[in-house]
Amino acid sequence: VELKKDGNILFSDTLSYDKNSQNINAVGNIRVKNYDMGNVLAKTADVKSDFKSGNFNDATIIFNDGSYIKSPKISRINESTTIFKTPIFSICPNDDIKDDNLLAGDNTDAISITSQQTVIDKSTDSVKTKNGVVRFYNFPILYTPYLKTAIPSSRRKSGFLHPSYINSNKLGAGFKIPYYFNIAPDKDLTTTIQTYPSDGHLILNNKYRQLRKNGSYAVDLEVANNKPKNNNLIGTEESRQSTRWYLKSAGDLKLPKNFNLEFNIDNVGDKNYLRDYANLFTGYTKSEINLDYIKDKDYGSIKTVRIQDLEVNWDEKEEPIALPIFNYYTEKKPEHSWFNQTYSLLTNLTIIARKSGVQYRRLSLKPGIKIPYNLSGNLFELSSNIQSDFYNIENNFESSTRDNNFKSTITNYRPEVNLKWSLPMVTKHNSNTLILEPLITATMSTYTNGTRN
Repeated sequence: VELKKDGNILFSDTLSYDKNSQNINAVGNIRVKNYDMGNVLAKTADVKSDFKSGNFNDATIIFNDGSYIKSPKISRINESTTIFKTPIFSICPNDDIKDDNLLAGDNTDAISITSQQTVIDKSTDSVKTKNGVVRFYNFPILYTPYLKTAIPSSRRKSGFLHPSYINSNKLGAGFKIPYYFNIAPDKDLTTTIQTYPSDGHLILNNKYRQLRKNGSYAVDLEVANNKPKNNNLIGTEESRQSTRWYLKSAGDLKLPKNFNLEFNIDNVGDKNYLRDYANLFTGYTKSEINLDYIKDKDYGSIKTVRIQDLEVNWDEKEEPIALPIFNYYTEKKPEHSWFNQTYSLLTNLTIIARKSGVQYRRLSLKPGIKIPYNLSGNLFELSSNIQSDFYNIENNFESSTRDNNFKSTITNYRPEVNLKWSLPMVTKHNSNTLILEPLITATMSTYTNGTRN
């Protein structure tokens, strides 16, 4: 049976409805979607037709972040108050349970709270637990007579979020304790303290998000105190610094006059940070900033790319930075032309610099022309272009004794002519359209290596 009422959807094997009392009695495989805070699974239910009061037996409510409360009996007193008898409250967000609610309770949860009674109070957006026991993988570690936390699916509100357990093969066991700052409707900040008691490490992570009318951006800065009792980290000079850090930032902003700015910053303070604190052995990080311009058939972009190599023995002076990578494409059609031709120009300028190593500079120009022609449904297109590349390469190894220092300038030319033919054949039926289009392309091109010195 499927029942829809005021945005709620209830499924069950059987269902009966008493019109006089307006009670709904459901039995077997009960699922309620979008029940205020999340979804409900239950074996039996006896609720009012408006879902504002009633009981669910052998039930679980799964919040929107994948955390859940499982109880033999869930009693909804009114719109604001819901009571759980002897529940298990799994406070850790879980993406797997979020995607598949039936997984709730299948595995032992990292952190959960058992209690005599738990009450959800929507008037204060809080979950109140009485006589609770905090459990770590079902092992009791803390008794609390009273605990108040925010509803996982409540509206944005400053306060502590649910802590979580972490384990590192280098730092040992630890905890994450996040605090959420609701700065304004368009911005927020989550500060997370990450501590490893046995090792003495303390990591502070700050995630700032800003929503703007023309886009959004986020900044994630992580700082580690790096004053451990027992240092099991990689024994390098960077790993012994008193403070270490990691920065990530990303954004996408629409600017006036057809411009758009995108950036993705990924930078670490030393080569071993990700290995030590995130157990990531990636070989490099890449940061990009890209400014685009799009108007009609004109497209331009200016990009800078920085590669930060994380190999232990890599010389930082040889890390490349592309500044700039410039691309521009324009396509124009004359107002009065004999052959209906279209002119185009593709331009690229790329400069890759290093403090020590290969200095790379390239300018490419590609003017072209296209002439289309329709002969009784046969589509022909004659196009021609010539690509010219100007390279300037200089080896400048300041930090090594390599003997291949040289400077070279190379010019290349590549003319090309294309002839394309196609014959689109379309057949329409009542429910579909069939398109058959044979294509033939003939290309002639030569390559000329010009001057070199």
